[in-house]
Amino acid sequence: KGRRGGFRATYVGTDNGCGEDGLCGGHGTCEGGTCVCSDGYGGLSCTVPHCLHQALTLADGAKMISQAPGEPLPPEAECAWSFEANAGETIRVVVETLNLEAYDGLKGDRVLIRTAGNDTNVQIQAEATYEISSSSVSLTLETDKNDAGATYDGFSATAYSVA
Repeated sequence: KGRRGGFRATYVGTDNGCGEDGLCGGHGTCEGGTCVCSDGYGGLSCTVPHCLHQALTLADGAKMISQAPGEPLPPEAECAWSFEANAGETIRVVVETLNLEAYDGLKGDRVLIRTAGNDTNVQIQAEATYEISSSSVSLTLETDKNDAGATYDGFSATAYSVA
């Protein structure tokens, strides 16, 4: 008779605090033995780049930025920012930076505009002003993992509520 054996695996995570050098991967500060990461980075030692999901609130709109200035565009990310206009107003999106790996329909990086209640996506093609006839909009940055060795400035835009 054959014998079936089981398999057991144990994962043990160790937290080395702020790392051996206490520098938090060069992307944060060590406070009480724990890394406090700079914008655009996460992980135990601040070495994992990620999108800046928080939109910076302005007096008359919101600023959306894909990554910390001078830092790499996060690979394989899907970042989304939402903006809602004042009652009775529409939205204007001004794209200041659009420097991404070209999207060929299958691979590459892209930014999409999706309006409330609309399942269609409009791909942002250029640094320009986009007038959106909706009171609610979502912008989504989708990146792939093919950016190895390439540097891109990413995406930045400001959304305004306009009468």
